[in-house]
Amino acid sequence: MITKKRQVLAVPQININGTSRSELQMQCREVYDALIEAQKALMRMTPHGRDYQTIGFETYELARSQHLDRVRAIESLLEEIHEICVSLL
Repeated sequence: MITKKRQVLAVPQININGTSRSELQMQCREVYDALIEAQKALMRMTPHGRDYQTIGFETYELARSQHLDRVRAIESLLEEIHEICVSLL
């Protein structure tokens, strides 16, 4: 098991009755790559002030804050998946 910020991350243990190491590594890589693509797409939709100018600065600030929360969520998932992938080496 890998410990991260007071949270224990459960990682698979390779054994004769379980999924093969290579299959788990492939799955891990697929998820990691998909998250990278999601991260890129999310960055393309960063809120711009011009899209909120008629409804107020407060709404724009809220949209930016919510966007940053989504960015952090993907970053957190990337970190976890990376740790799982490393554990499979």
